[in-house]
Amino acid sequence: MSKTEANDDTESTDADPPMEDDSKSKNADGGANNEKPEPTSKSTDNDTIDFDPTSKTEGEDPSRWEGDEPIENFNGYTDWEYNWESTPDKRFEDIGGYESVKERLEKKVIKPHKDEKGLYDHFNIDEIDGVLFHGPPGTGKTLFARALANELNRTFIEVGQADLTHNHINKSPQMIKNLFMEAELQRAVVLIDEADTLLTKRGTDNSHAEDSKITNTFLTWLTKENTTYIVILTTNFKENMDKAALRNGRIDAEFEIGLPNLEARKKILKVKLLNVPHSFTDDHIRYFAKNLKGKTGADIESLINQAKFIAVEREGRKLIVEDVQQAYVEMED
Repeated sequence: MSKTEANDDTESTDADPPMEDDSKSKNADGGANNEKPEPTSKSTDNDTIDFDPTSKTEGEDPSRWEGDEPIENFNGYTDWEYNWESTPDKRFEDIGGYESVKERLEKKVIKPHKDEKGLYDHFNIDEIDGVLFHGPPGTGKTLFARALANELNRTFIEVGQADLTHNHINKSPQMIKNLFMEAELQRAVVLIDEADTLLTKRGTDNSHAEDSKITNTFLTWLTKENTTYIVILTTNFKENMDKAALRNGRIDAEFEIGLPNLEARKKILKVKLLNVPHSFTDDHIRYFAKNLKGKTGADIESLINQAKFIAVEREGRKLIVEDVQQAYVEMED
């Protein structure tokens, strides 16, 4: 497992905040946009799409898809079963901290795909098309997936167990097949959230025959070569996943998104305070960050949102230290 920004700081907690300077109001650096991009197209019904065409295209190799028609035959298809988003507007700079994770993603995933000088192709370096983000809940795994899709300028979709499972026997494998067929046409980034619920260990007491079919279907599509799609798996419980799913050739890069350390928490606070009226200095930000040890990025976002509500309730014109302190007490209750 690679080292990331997950290791926390050891600084002691500050008991008292620094004094505020009310003479001027300023914002911290960084920013985030939580708006969700609109899907580029929507399905008009919930039935499974039949991708089998009536005729084959001469010159194509049907064996590429192990019995399926060549994916090129479906170019121009518009009746999508899944809701595909345009390129997400999240960027790496919208994520506070985790600089080593960003650097490794740039080096291992983004640059080989862009290959602006053709050097990766020259040395026959394969692109990474399978990525795993794992770590505690609320640390930003989904944000990283969206930011990666933005860097690669790719269509995007986020799906989970509810989107890919069905009560009818054999329906789920067909739904998974349709997802990846559409992903190939879209050249998409496919985010499988909470992948441990879909790629569970086979052969255990809790596994069922249908679960094994789902896992096997996923493994088939993760193994296909010369595809255009990129698969990102996220999980809070890597240890619960079928080990076969994480083998090289399926998932070639793993990134632990752990709890943010002191510097990461400071950057997350600055991101969340962008465009929020306040008079906090760097000393205030450090004070908040030190007292938020063990909290996730989602916790910090929730804290600032609650502080804003408190400021509104007192009819204030900007956030003050007491707003954040009260929000912290309410968060801990």
